[in-house]
Amino acid sequence: MLLVILAIAGCQRRKGAEVEDVNKQIEEVASKMRLGKMDTAAIRKMVNDCEAFANKYPADTTSAEFLCKAAEGYTLLHRPLKSIDLYSRVYHNYPNFHRRTYALFMEGFVYETEVNNMEAARITYEEFIKLYPNDVLTPSAQKSLQTLGKSPDELVKEFEQRAQGDSASGAMK
Repeated sequence: MLLVILAIAGCQRRKGAEVEDVNKQIEEVASKMRLGKMDTAAIRKMVNDCEAFANKYPADTTSAEFLCKAAEGYTLLHRPLKSIDLYSRVYHNYPNFHRRTYALFMEGFVYETEVNNMEAARITYEEFIKLYPNDVLTPSAQKSLQTLGKSPDELVKEFEQRAQGDSASGAMK
């Protein structure tokens, strides 16, 4: 019995050290990004280690957080489909994760901004709004749906038209 307890304690210490190592890598990447430096080698190592941890400890709630960080890293590495896959994995495999809605929203956002698949983005945003009408990200999903597929020129024109309408209605008061 003592050997079993010692073995479990040893595993928990190793797991704790792995969490610490991955968190250090995440902070290193974030720190460099804040300075405007993108270290692709560090990002690759971070995403690989985040995924390895999640694969090794799939039931651990830390895995969901690491998968979100890996998804963000894959977006930086211009691998949006991998990013979407990880966000989907988080959304479907971690129903109690506090950032679950973020993962679903980010699927739509990456489809829209990185993959340029407006239909997949629309479907994802609509699902998000339907399932989470009161979520903090719902207004962003609604706004994304309104602007989906529009060019910057179209958006500027719409903005100018709204501004003219607002100033005209303000002048009538």
